[in-house]
Amino acid sequence: MSIALLNRELFRRYSPYAYLLSATLASFIVHYNPTHHWLWLIITTVIIISFFKPKQALVIVPLFLIFQYVSTHSAFVLDVEDTNKKISLRTTNGFVKNFEGIESVQTGDLLWNKTSRYRIPIISRLLGLRQERAAMMVAATGGRINTTPAFILAVRDYIPSRINDQFTITGLAHLLSMSGFHVAVLTGGLLLFFSFLPKKLRLIPCIIVLPLLIPLSGFAVTVQRSVLFPLAYMFAYLLDLKVSSVKLLAFLAGSLILISPNNLYSISFLLSFSAVLGILIVFNKRYSLVKGIIAMGIASSVFTLPLQLYYFGTANLLSIITTTIFTPIVWLQMALGLLALIMPAITAPALVYTERFANWLINWLTDISWHTLFISKPPLPLLVIATAIALILVCTRFRLASLAIFILPMLPIQPDNVLRFPVLPPSAKGYILKTDNATEIFYQGMRSSFVYDMLPIAAEFGLKTFDYGRIRIFDGENLYLRVRNNYLSGLVCVNELANGCKYMYSTRSNTLTPPLDKDIKLYVIYNNKHRDDKIYIQKEDGELTIPLK
Repeated sequence: MSIALLNRELFRRYSPYAYLLSATLASFIVHYNPTHHWLWLIITTVIIISFFKPKQALVIVPLFLIFQYVSTHSAFVLDVEDTNKKISLRTTNGFVKNFEGIESVQTGDLLWNKTSRYRIPIISRLLGLRQERAAMMVAATGGRINTTPAFILAVRDYIPSRINDQFTITGLAHLLSMSGFHVAVLTGGLLLFFSFLPKKLRLIPCIIVLPLLIPLSGFAVTVQRSVLFPLAYMFAYLLDLKVSSVKLLAFLAGSLILISPNNLYSISFLLSFSAVLGILIVFNKRYSLVKGIIAMGIASSVFTLPLQLYYFGTANLLSIITTTIFTPIVWLQMALGLLALIMPAITAPALVYTERFANWLINWLTDISWHTLFISKPPLPLLVIATAIALILVCTRFRLASLAIFILPMLPIQPDNVLRFPVLPPSAKGYILKTDNATEIFYQGMRSSFVYDMLPIAAEFGLKTFDYGRIRIFDGENLYLRVRNNYLSGLVCVNELANGCKYMYSTRSNTLTPPLDKDIKLYVIYNNKHRDDKIYIQKEDGELTIPLK
């Protein structure tokens, strides 16, 4: 049976899902292959030929190969950072440093093989405009705003770490990233503004303006998905084609994975598509406005909760309510922010007062919703099984039963009776102790290591409150974990020996010299010149877990 016959018969009803599955499997294959680039081109070409008609494949395959070549050899400059006379570029392909002519590079430039740079009409201007207008808006308000540039321009450079953590704790972090919310607001505004035109003609301004959000957001994956989805619907409506929303989403997800296999390993990509899938399956057009907002919040939470727990180990089930409360403030900030781009002197005072109220509100919501914040990371098999059950239930008439997935972060995690020293950067130090009788945490270092390295360990143990501990964050503060007693229990000595401790943790390298104390079972240190059977070198051996009896 030929591939063409398979395409017509076997995948007639389910071709978008088979297309997505093929792209996913291909991404898994090349992820573990050192020659993934050429292998990926071959596999992708085969997939396109299999799922498209011959005439379509003749056009799509060359375009895909050209796009792949251009995307792997070029990158747009999102920001130019000049610190201590060292210039680094933040680009769509990561950070770039040290190449000839870096001093003359501007935001919005297209770099080609790090040797040439070009200005692309409209795109380069929009990339430069987002940073320029964000700085102008902040300057016009005397530096008294921080979240508005993120809401309307996807520029998060001005957000203090405290406010960023408050948005995370309250479950509102998705509002700080340009996403489907912004696309929906812009689309609704354009349709309303051009409401005097016939229905099909109203879509033309949207088709022209919406793609501009992609460079304006810095090519964020969430915006790419949020723009491509309504654009596909609009083109289908203009051509009088009936489109299945779920199949269209599967097709777009498969296409984005084929364009860039790393999308499959991007948490923003996974969360974005999971949320939209939940909304499309659960949402009912017969809902009223209030019920619709609540239904969409529940649907997106059901489908994203397992991913959120797996990657971040945090979840706040009150986010459905806090989102409903905070969304009107975001709308007002966005409206005033857009006016501030045009009339900064007139709009600045109103914008400042609005953001002050927003900051007070987010602080109040943090105090309330901290108690509903779960720091928990159930075992991966349990998350997979729960996700599968939820997917099955929402496809039946018992879809409300899928709400049982909210029980996941509430499940108790049994005491492990272990002492865990996670892998941290050289500038950060910490450990977590959990026994049947007491829990303890020690951490000193930067906020980024605390949030992305220590919190996941606490989530594995299901801990939000510790009996003993010291937490010192150099460039921020701890809003997530609480400690009852601000001292250590005595089982682990930090830097200095004391009576009764069994383990010693040194926060400075090369400080252990013979003779070693015989009462200490193990010395843990990042790096040390002197070697001994009782010294554990984290730089060489990585994470350490010590079972305790």
